[in-house]
Amino acid sequence: MKKKTLYLTVIAMFFVCGNNIAQGTWTNYCQKDVLLSNRVQTMMEDSKGNMWIGTDEGLHKFDGKNWDTFRQKEGLPDEYVTVLMEDSKGAVWVGTVNGITRYINGEFTKQVKKDGSPREMISCLMEDSQGTIWVGSNYLYSFDGGAWTRYTEKSCGIYGVGIILIKEDNQHNIWVASVEEKVHPGEIAALQMGASYFRHGAIAKFDGSEWQHFNKDDNFPDAKRCVFGSYLEDSKGNIWLGAINYSRAATLVTNIKINYGSLMKYDGENWTYYSHKNGLNDDFVIRVIEDSKGNIWVGTHRGINIYDGKSWKSYTQDDQLIDNWITALKEDSKGNIWIGTIKGLSVFDGKSWVNYTQENGLAGNIVNTIHEDQNGNIWIGTGAYLNKGGGVSKFDGEKWTIYTNEDELVGKIITRIKEDSKGNIWIISLKRGISKYTPETTSLRSDL
Repeated sequence: MKKKTLYLTVIAMFFVCGNNIAQGTWTNYCQKDVLLSNRVQTMMEDSKGNMWIGTDEGLHKFDGKNWDTFRQKEGLPDEYVTVLMEDSKGAVWVGTVNGITRYINGEFTKQVKKDGSPREMISCLMEDSQGTIWVGSNYLYSFDGGAWTRYTEKSCGIYGVGIILIKEDNQHNIWVASVEEKVHPGEIAALQMGASYFRHGAIAKFDGSEWQHFNKDDNFPDAKRCVFGSYLEDSKGNIWLGAINYSRAATLVTNIKINYGSLMKYDGENWTYYSHKNGLNDDFVIRVIEDSKGNIWVGTHRGINIYDGKSWKSYTQDDQLIDNWITALKEDSKGNIWIGTIKGLSVFDGKSWVNYTQENGLAGNIVNTIHEDQNGNIWIGTGAYLNKGGGVSKFDGEKWTIYTNEDELVGKIITRIKEDSKGNIWIISLKRGISKYTPETTSLRSDL
């Protein structure tokens, strides 16, 4: 039975339909009733519990009851929103394809001519431990609260004209991954899902006063041949960088191997790099995570590699891995490792393997994203173009529940799953909008 709830937006009255099933309620948000566009680019929850949703035609803020809608006439530099971030002062930063703005005290800041702020597409945002805002676009920018600084290849040696990653380590160094091309909408999301449109890249480190650019003289592989899509600082303080290399076509279609490292480890002084020659199954690194025991897990297109600090171990289809093409890696709160592939899901408890496909629990075989909620349920988002199946599967520790029909999901190609502070599960469907699952109970894990 459907129930209808009436909400008042800033522009109109509309209906949203929910469906009570399987210990929860589904609510769908799409262009026909709420959203400016079904193409959701980014989403986040702010410290007040508001959900911010960026689309290619504007921005929304949802407080749980009412919707606010923002476009250029409300202060956005452009209506195509690419990235969102809330800073430590509660300001919401909105990156678009034509610059950046802040939403503070109910208003957007205006770009002032020649103020030094970026006017290009914003690809990534980060606030460091000192409160400085770092912005990636065609170049790297920083904002100290009063003035903007632009970093380029000419001014400080940063390679190329596209920033794809900004991170701060525990020593307060800023790590910046760049590529030679300008970054376009959707390419960062594609990189995070294991696809690269970039040919050449590099990495740089900033300690607050000086930039360091790594090259062969630092015992580092060809610095301008690696596109760094993965970053991890492990529990020992080592920095791990995983590279998605443009030579993937050669490595996937044939047995031709590239001759530079695809996984780099930096201990603060020296680099160690790994490739098919000394530990990895493949030179195309999709994911890098550390488990609760300190092991490093590396997902490639030819299986899984695990580093225990001394040696490498490999798992492929020849073992019990369901497929070699890795798409997602996640350790749950019980220490199980969940491995998504293009042909299903593998779960490893440290001793034995369990595999899942559409035949025994999944909505689709192509796994795009894995999320563990506050109650310990595992959510798997699946689906792809020209592929049968797709949707969301939830594992409660004993059984699977599959969500695929229109009363539950607006679309079957799931790209991201997020959870808000109230325990609602937000599911982004490719080009179809957003679905929200509200559980009937709110009992959360006691270990959080």
